[in-house]
Amino acid sequence: MKIACLIPGGLGGTQKAAWLYAEGLANRGNDVVGFSPPRPSVPRLAIPRLRVETIQQDSDAFCHIADGKFDALHTHMPGFYTKDPLHDFLRRLGPKRPRVVETNVFGRLQDRRADGVTDFRLFISMTSACQAASRKWKTVRSLDHCNVARYPVLPAPVFSQQARSEIRKELGVAEEEVLALRLGRPDPAKWTNFECLSTKSLLSGCHGRLKLLLIEPPKDLRGRVEQGEYGRGIIVRDLERDPSTVARLIDACDVIFHAARFGESFGYAIAEGMAAGKPVITRTTPYGDNAQIELVENGVSGFVCCSEEGAVAGLKCLVENDELRASMGQSAKDRILSLADYQTECQILEAALSHNTAVLSSRWKRVIEYSDAFKERQWDVIEKTHAKRVPNALSILSRERSYSRRQELRKALGGVRAEIRALLGLPSYK
Repeated sequence: MKIACLIPGGLGGTQKAAWLYAEGLANRGNDVVGFSPPRPSVPRLAIPRLRVETIQQDSDAFCHIADGKFDALHTHMPGFYTKDPLHDFLRRLGPKRPRVVETNVFGRLQDRRADGVTDFRLFISMTSACQAASRKWKTVRSLDHCNVARYPVLPAPVFSQQARSEIRKELGVAEEEVLALRLGRPDPAKWTNFECLSTKSLLSGCHGRLKLLLIEPPKDLRGRVEQGEYGRGIIVRDLERDPSTVARLIDACDVIFHAARFGESFGYAIAEGMAAGKPVITRTTPYGDNAQIELVENGVSGFVCCSEEGAVAGLKCLVENDELRASMGQSAKDRILSLADYQTECQILEAALSHNTAVLSSRWKRVIEYSDAFKERQWDVIEKTHAKRVPNALSILSRERSYSRRQELRKALGGVRAEIRALLGLPSYK
């Protein structure tokens, strides 16, 4: 197949996955052209059947797509209405357009311009598929021309003990201390002070072995940390653009602590930590994106919590028990490399582009099985499964469920507003 891949710019997970998908498709024998903005997004290595065309914006690629030489087009869309001109361009092409497969990034089905021009949608996690259906007041079984291709995850690079020690020394972390890492872009929607409050609570209980490393928090949160609002034990570091440096930092830490404000539609910051053999503490967010509960098995590859109290209990378990950290880290590594295997996920994307129904049907059966247990899984949290370790666990769980229901109602009303704005030709979210 001759495939065009529209690759977004920036530093987020979508850009990383776009390159991995393009490379995977080329390695599977397809002729792939990746239309990409200039750096920082670059392919990992030279691949004979992958050609890169530099563009400033998606519309610069339209003349190449319009000449009919591509069999298929892979693009990444948020699922809600924006001013992106792609769908209007594809509609103008009529029957000359290639087969269009959209990676649905945020689990929403609100962009009606895609109807009739997008042949297939791939959600980037099974959770995202479940939530997209729920946001449309449907079930997963009722979705047409949809499936799931998770963002691919590669095995983590291996570093020496000396390299780990050097990084920790540079950060001021002793060998006997436990280093928790919070990694993310400086987007306020991705951050809260949850990790800082939990760390402060644990340190106030004389668990001095813990330190928390924040990579590029938003300016406001960074200022409060540096002013000492959350006490000692929190280290702040600037954003790292070099993937090898990021990998070294992940390798040097002991725990991934990631509780994004609105959750994750996939969660590369969590997945890459798991691939390096690190247990994860994360928070369930039923009112937002919630793929973190798909990646992390509560009590097996880390702990899923719904409250600060639960996070503190999970941190305490991992700080106090070296063997538990090691076993959960190994479980995390095994799980993510099986769950989001590079070859498998690229095969799913190729199947969607070539309309290979046999491969797609097998994956969709698993999505439906996952959807049947999805609501229960969202509340498989440490407050319930390790209640003895969380004081007042039942009242906390009740409180958080009530909060979640209120937030979900607000989200539903926001979704109705987004639909109305889209019908009026306005961006869905502003």
